[in-house]
Amino acid sequence: MKILVLSDTHGNNNPFIRQLKNHEDAELIIHLGDMVEDAKEIQKYAPCMVKVVRGNNDYYSDNTQWHELIRVKGHKILLTHGHLEGVSYGIDKLVQKAKQSDVEMVMYGHTHRYDYREVDGITVLNPGSAGYDRGGEYESFVILNVTEEKIDVERVKL
Repeated sequence: MKILVLSDTHGNNNPFIRQLKNHEDAELIIHLGDMVEDAKEIQKYAPCMVKVVRGNNDYYSDNTQWHELIRVKGHKILLTHGHLEGVSYGIDKLVQKAKQSDVEMVMYGHTHRYDYREVDGITVLNPGSAGYDRGGEYESFVILNVTEEKIDVERVKL
């Protein structure tokens, strides 16, 4: 299953929307917050459903949740923006939340910096910002290729 994951578009979602023509085989798009309204715009062009969680700048979002648990091909994944777990200061609380949720992977945004590592048996992933990078590299999103056996991660430059 091919999943596109992005975060922190902050109104600058056109570069990602232009990429969608290259990913018509995507089966799910996940937006990790900031901005929920951007996710609604992306849905107009998407070949599949767009799932979204709220970020710290999504003040007026409808019923969108701060956290969501999903299952993909048997893998349990926690989605969050990460600001409530203080990810700007480290990922300890994020990893603790993932353990409490009994997941094997947690995906977050907020920092605008790409992050992909394993901590205490939990895979931690931040796709970086699709709108405004803060890490001095580039704007990006990730492609997850999910099978029952594993989740492969590929970072894509915007």
